[in-house]
Amino acid sequence: MGYRQPSNLQERVERAAETQLKREGSVGPLELLVEMALLERAHVESWRRGVIPHLEPMIQAGPDKLRKVFEHFRAWAAARGLRPVEASYQRADTQGIVVLQVTVNGEAAREEFYRQWYVRGDLPAKQTERMVNKLTKAL
Repeated sequence: MGYRQPSNLQERVERAAETQLKREGSVGPLELLVEMALLERAHVESWRRGVIPHLEPMIQAGPDKLRKVFEHFRAWAAARGLRPVEASYQRADTQGIVVLQVTVNGEAAREEFYRQWYVRGDLPAKQTERMVNKLTKAL
């Protein structure tokens, strides 16, 4: 099997993921999509405030393209030796803390994927814990 030239989409995914990782120290699927301009930051903020009930319909990519983006993202994270951590999106409301749902139908596997962030594999446990606390902090 010979060398495969990366696709334009793969390059976009990797460039966006690297940018987000460098800026924030972590990268998750939604942040990747924002960095790639496939999801508007304003939509994410509206969703986090509870204005938009589900974020997935706001993603500007069809199912095939989105699947390829996430395949490239997972491969990039594995190649970089990044470690997955789970951090759900939350907001506070009058009833307390609400865990936000990305998908319309609440499909468990996809929801779990959207909660999957990647951090450096060599990040000490205390720093990882602080990172997860920062990521899950409710608005």
